[in-house]
Amino acid sequence: MAFRVVWVASAVLVMIVGALIFPLPGPGPLILIPAGLAMLALEFEWAERLLEWALVQANRATSSLPLWAKITLVAVGVAAITAFFVATYYVDVPILPDR
Repeated sequence: MAFRVVWVASAVLVMIVGALIFPLPGPGPLILIPAGLAMLALEFEWAERLLEWALVQANRATSSLPLWAKITLVAVGVAAITAFFVATYYVDVPILPDR
């Protein structure tokens, strides 16, 4: 029972963080909110139905895109992820200033 409470609280926390970072640039909310919903879907039937509906809507939205738009979206996503890792690992950005 305690595990279930912690699991549900974690799922809600993931969804809240996803909603809070919505105004920031990047794909964070598009990853965190469905991930939290998927966590809830393991415990609740209503969350499973909502996740299924969201997946159908996402599939419907992307199925109407032409091939060049899909390729462009994938290329932009890969470029953004690559830029993030390059900036994180190869650029020396001090986190705290030296005193």
